[in-house]
Amino acid sequence: MEKEKKGFIFNEKAHRYYLDGKPLTGVTTILSVLAKPALIQWAANMAVTYIEENGQFIDVDPYLGILCTKDLLKEAKTAHRRKKEEAADVGTLAHKWIEDWINGEKPKSDPLIDHMTVNFVKWAEENDVEFIEAEKKVYSRTHWYAGTLDFLCKMNGKTYLGDFKTSNGIYDDYFYQTSAYQLALQELEPDLHIDGHVIINCKKDGGFNKKFSFDYEKNIPVFLGAIAIYRRKGELERENPWKKKKR
Repeated sequence: MEKEKKGFIFNEKAHRYYLDGKPLTGVTTILSVLAKPALIQWAANMAVTYIEENGQFIDVDPYLGILCTKDLLKEAKTAHRRKKEEAADVGTLAHKWIEDWINGEKPKSDPLIDHMTVNFVKWAEENDVEFIEAEKKVYSRTHWYAGTLDFLCKMNGKTYLGDFKTSNGIYDDYFYQTSAYQLALQELEPDLHIDGHVIINCKKDGGFNKKFSFDYEKNIPVFLGAIAIYRRKGELERENPWKKKKR
């Protein structure tokens, strides 16, 4: 078992990282403490959409209302969760395809993700991107966390740490995430120089966007602050278990 082994171990099935037999906290888990107000509206929208698509109209005129049963309302409450799980499955497929492509393999075309992977390949080829590594697992013994960065690459003589996203947009916390990867990576490889970060956003609707950041020094304190919040919340919940249950 992982907890019995020394060194850095990643359990792919459980998606858990271990160092010297002890679990490391994931980067995205730490960043989950940051408020994401847009997700609240998105979840509400998913509930309304589910009711509109599955409810029965009382009359031909939709403005007269929809018949909502208790079962329909119950299912609507978790519509956002099911939508998120579906999106995660598609995102996982796209990440795997891109990892294989970066590593020089020839992954098969998949209609579920073609509109995303084609955009990524087009961006890479048009910008003469030289990939150094893909899906690199990193960890920090100092701050006790771990994660997997999507890729390292060179463009125009500069080295970038990159992340591939299939979300509807590019959000600030993505660069807190890449900054966490850089902090861990440079703890492991002190001589490695990173010039900047890049987010490649291949949307599920076929849209494409990219964004660069050179604000590592400004972003890393945010991540370290998130670690402090995450760890303190954990301490309080262990001291007062009823608080966690109440939420």
